[in-house]
Amino acid sequence: MSGENPITTTSTHAPRPAKRVSTGSYQSQRINVFVPPPIRHQLDVLRVEWGTTLAGVVRRVLGSGLQNIMHTDTE
Repeated sequence: MSGENPITTTSTHAPRPAKRVSTGSYQSQRINVFVPPPIRHQLDVLRVEWGTTLAGVVRRVLGSGLQNIMHTDTE
């Protein structure tokens, strides 16, 4: 056992392969981390109304909000 890492030789943790998740599921999980539930509900409503992905809705809402902020700053 000379030169071996003692942690790896005594570890009882069995490594598992990474679990594959769909892109949509991944996007949903990421957005849940950052967005409170009432806002998340509104984003879900817009997603259905606009017929796009959650990421597409977030991009569109953020882009629109940033444009409005920049527009009011120049006035």
